Amino acid sequence: MRNAKKASKRIAIDIAGYTLLTLSALVGWLPGPGGFPLFFAGLGLLSINNNWAKRLLSFSKTKGESFIDIFFPDKPVFKWGYDIVGTVFFTSGLVLILTTDSRFLSLFATVMMASSFWVLLANRNRLKKLSAFLYSKKNR
Repeated sequence: MRNAKKASKRIAIDIAGYTLLTLSALVGWLPGPGGFPLFFAGLGLLSINNNWAKRLLSFSKTKGESFIDIFFPDKPVFKWGYDIVGTVFFTSGLVLILTTDSRFLSLFATVMMASSFWVLLANRNRLKKLSAFLYSKKNR
């Protein structure tokens, strides 16, 4: 009975992981982060039971950090520029959502807000700091 529970849990986790990977491919064309969060969530689930997913996730983390270092250089002009642009886009999206009745414009504003949110997180190493904070809190 215990083996059946373990096997069914493994199958459920793998199905959820593959479902998230499939969804990431379906929404990957959307502007903004697109399918990246879904892709990494699915890969995270699959890495629980599969070594190939662990290796791919580790590779993605190391290359992702260098990607962020390239696009978000450690210069004050870029840091302030990304903060200003991200804040303006986020605020514009919020105002657009609150003032429009059009579904298309609401969708556009949501994508604009999500994109600016990810830019604000990636700038000034906020994403690394948040990850380190959450990881340290998890290990307490």
